[in-house]
Amino acid sequence: MCIQGLCAQMTVERKDEERLCDHLITAARRRDHVIAVKQRDKVLNIMTNRHGAWGTIAHEYDASTVLLLMVSQVIG
Repeated sequence: MCIQGLCAQMTVERKDEERLCDHLITAARRRDHVIAVKQRDKVLNIMTNRHGAWGTIAHEYDASTVLLLMVSQVIG
């Protein structure tokens, strides 16, 4: 009886641990997705914004300055 009880307890603990791991993995995937969407939106905003890299104001600068502005906007 003692061995069967220990096995049952270990099975319950293992299932709880697996459930927790699944929850953590799902949360990390959601977080990564949200971060990716925000980064995509930032890049799209930079590309389509009038003051962005391909906007009308950007044509006044050379290519290296535009790239520097893009990177600073994504990071910031």
